[in-house]
Amino acid sequence: MKNNFSTVKNLILLIASALTLVAVTFAWYAVSNQGSLSVFTGKVDGSTLSVTYHESSDNGATYELLSGDLEMTNMVEGQKKMYKIDVKTFPDVPIKLVMAFENLVSTNDLLPYVYFDYKIVCNSTGDELENQTGLKMSEYTVSNVFAYDVSDLQNKGNNDYSIYYDVYVVTGEEAVSGSAELGYVKIQGQQVG
Repeated sequence: MKNNFSTVKNLILLIASALTLVAVTFAWYAVSNQGSLSVFTGKVDGSTLSVTYHESSDNGATYELLSGDLEMTNMVEGQKKMYKIDVKTFPDVPIKLVMAFENLVSTNDLLPYVYFDYKIVCNSTGDELENQTGLKMSEYTVSNVFAYDVSDLQNKGNNDYSIYYDVYVVTGEEAVSGSAELGYVKIQGQQVG
């Protein structure tokens, strides 16, 4: 009788050990996948992504390096603020470029009147990879603007990209005034593969 109890006890311990091994393996895999996301909101040296922000004061003819935050005061309909975000990737880390807004408050009364356009350009080839126009900023409070996989281009030695980002106000016939909190433009490098 005592021998049967020891056998059952050993069998239960063996099953518990196997389940623990499976759980630990899944936990390790889940942590490994979560660790593949890198987020940068400014220039980062010695990492998988380097980002610099520029502004144009001459309708997109030239862009100068921004020394501080974006200044978008006294915007009126028909006026456009033009920005360029230069992104350098490194060939040994294949990534998706992800653009999002951080701290964008959807309850702001003037936010529905703020629109933007963007385009992604591969500077090595001159190719325009993607573009969108007429996007309402208030629709991107909880979602990314884009997630564009550049890993194939990186494999061909193309590691230099520019994101052109233009912001403007569309009021239609309405008279609006006040200010809108536009949050921060955030560029991420998310590893793929």
